[in-house]
Amino acid sequence: MENLTPKESPNLIIFDDLCFRQLDVARKWAKFLSIVGFVFLTAMALFSVFMLSQFFYGGIRFQIMAIFPMILLGAVYFFPIYFLSRFSYYSKRALDTFSGESLAIALRYLKLHYAYMGILLIIILISYLFAFIMMFTMSDVVFFDFFKTTPVY
Repeated sequence: MENLTPKESPNLIIFDDLCFRQLDVARKWAKFLSIVGFVFLTAMALFSVFMLSQFFYGGIRFQIMAIFPMILLGAVYFFPIYFLSRFSYYSKRALDTFSGESLAIALRYLKLHYAYMGILLIIILISYLFAFIMMFTMSDVVFFDFFKTTPVY
């Protein structure tokens, strides 16, 4: 692998040994977190099956209503774990073969992970804001009643 100076090729980024070590550490942590996430998803799926088979005798409609939140949570939780797993795989491949294409794919998966987490955070914040607004509009207590003075008889 030939090292070119930025004057000879302005579109190249040159990685030194420290960059490779940092990427390897990030890859290892991503792999660890994705394995833990997949174990958690598996445990959640097994718990859901156990709940269906043992606890709910209220009919199929009640079972579906009880298991739907677990399925939804598992589906939402799956994608960031998958993106971390793919980042770990392709970054290891890039480090082993010095492939710029594998590094680009790995960074694409890392970008997808962070974009997904950012969108999820926005959705959660909007949901909290909506719940906060609904709490004040639906309640009997008005916030400004605290500052009103009552006449003394």
